[in-house]
Amino acid sequence: MSDNNNNNNTTAEIQRLWSKTQADMKRRLKITLNSDHLQLILPPAPSFPSDTTFGGCDLTEPTTATIPPVSSYCVLNSELEVVHELHENAIITQPYIPSYLSFREAPLLLPLLLSGPEPTYLLTDGNGLLHPREFGFACHLGLLLEESGRGAVVTIGCSKNLHVFEGLRTAKDQERDVDARTIKDVFKEFQEWWMKGGGELIDVYKIGDVVVLDNLNYDEYELPESPPESLAPIPSSVLYLFGPTSSPSSNPIGASYLKKGGESANPIFVSVGNRCSLTTAIHCVDYCSIKRVPEPVRMADKGGRSKIRQHNLHT
Repeated sequence: MSDNNNNNNTTAEIQRLWSKTQADMKRRLKITLNSDHLQLILPPAPSFPSDTTFGGCDLTEPTTATIPPVSSYCVLNSELEVVHELHENAIITQPYIPSYLSFREAPLLLPLLLSGPEPTYLLTDGNGLLHPREFGFACHLGLLLEESGRGAVVTIGCSKNLHVFEGLRTAKDQERDVDARTIKDVFKEFQEWWMKGGGELIDVYKIGDVVVLDNLNYDEYELPESPPESLAPIPSSVLYLFGPTSSPSSNPIGASYLKKGGESANPIFVSVGNRCSLTTAIHCVDYCSIKRVPEPVRMADKGGRSKIRQHNLHT
């Protein structure tokens, strides 16, 4: 009993210390707050010059304790081709505490990023501002990079899973906390509406080519009696997410994003890490998405898993 109490006390003390550190570090972020999410038609997507590079990083933890985790860093060119990759075994020294994982993972990935080429944008497998204290992994790693001399790198959070916490809302449902299922249902509703001919009617609510679902009122459109014979492909779409200290009339802390095509209704979750706005983050993720997960993150994850498989073959 006493050991359990001691462990609980230690964890609580770590959480207090790390919460204070997150609050202190958050004040040093360089982010651009969104106000343009309230506009009906947003500015067109920026072009990405041919010398733009996109980094992706990930920590892959095996299911077997005898195999070390792998830190991975990839850099892709503007054609989304891998031009640099590094995968190294890692030694984890910090405890696993949900919503504090950046203290466990960021120190393992920082050396790889500092030893490799500096990307224009860095996409991380984790959240940025979309976090209970608005300081997730992408924020933490981005600030460490900036304060280590890599101040020009834009960091963006791209999480494959929704981090659910109290006060997380959407503009479509402001009365209750949302979860992954309710968000998925919003995308399914849009896909079904589009396939019935709604896509022939829509001409607003876009970030570049990405449809914003927040203010899309289907009742404003009269669907054709039968769907058109040929339909435009279902476009990429986003649904903004708001936290306990924000609201649909203020700044979103993230967005659920679903790539074009309609093969799935499982979004990823995009948020600002450092040195950008949410609109820029969405543009970047949309540009990098061939499959569900943006290519820089997908390739880092793929390389890490490959290294673990190789380790299995030789043990």
